[in-house]
This record gives sequence, structure tokens and C-alpha cells, in this order.
Amino acid sequence: MPSKPLLALAAIFVAGSAAAETFRSANNRFVVDYIAPWKVITLADPTSELFLLCDEKECGPKVLLSFSAFLEPALKAGKLADFLANAKSEAVLQNVRSAPSVMKVSVLREGRSRIGSVEAYEVLAEITLHSGQKRIRHTFITFNSGYIYSISLGCAPELHVKALGKAQAVLATFRLK
Repeated sequence: MPSKPLLALAAIFVAGSAAAETFRSANNRFVVDYIAPWKVITLADPTSELFLLCDEKECGPKVLLSFSAFLEPALKAGKLADFLANAKSEAVLQNVRSAPSVMKVSVLREGRSRIGSVEAYEVLAEITLHSGQKRIRHTFITFNSGYIYSISLGCAPELHVKALGKAQAVLATFRLK
């Protein structure tokens, strides 16, 4: 039986006649491939390099994948195994918790995982806004040569399973350079 990443890659090339687009981050820190129903959008958010919005007909409203990478000089000589051993949801969700619109953050699941071919730490959280609206944030973090990579899927709770299924073809292509 082929692995999940291979099946997801096959889905990219079989899904219609659309060719996959490739995004290469600044300084070639990471690469990811995507096709419809995902499209690149621009948001006024300097914390992420890439935002992919899923077509509403395929995923539901406001389903977003974000990709970011930032250098943490103190970790330049660090190892992935040490980073993953010390990863905790509190650190992954720190910026979310401090957002003025956020009332509550509940961690639903956390632990080691994979993003593409890379070992990662996964945090699945439900966020309650002061407006009463709830969102899911499904985040994968990994590390290489001082860079911390964060990939997050955001959606309404009732759309999470469907959105994650659609995102798997993109997530399976994530690779470090």
C-alpha cells in the first residue's frame, strides 16, 4: 500500500488537468505544492509567508492554510529531536492566546506528527472569540538549522475534518530546503 504522502502527491497530479503550482519561500527555506481548490491570497499579516485559501464550494467558508518560517538565532546549533522533545502547545499557541479578539483557547490534541516528509509537533486547538464564534487551528511546527516552521489550518469546527482532508494533498508536499 503506498504511503499517505505518495497518495496525496498522486492526487495532485491526477486531479483534473490543472498543473500543480510550487511556492518557494524566501531564501528557499521551504517548498510546498498546491492545486485547486487552493489559491494564494494576500493578507496584511507579516507573520506568514504564504496563505492558501480553499474554494468555499470545496471546503466551506474561510478555510485557510498559512505557512511561516522564522529564524531563532539561539537555536542555530539545535537538533530537531531536542526541539520536538521540548515542544508544547503553550508555546505554539502563545500568539493566538494574546490576540485581543480571543476569549479562550482549548487544546484538543497535541503530540509528535509529520508534515510532508518532516517530523513535526502537532497542536489541534479550538479558539473561542469574544464574539462567540469558534474556530479550529490545526498547527504543525518543525525545525531546521535555527528556523522554526509553522503550518496552520484554520476553519470552523464543523468543517475541520473536510478541510483537513482537502489540505492533506498540500501538506504532504511540504519540504525543507
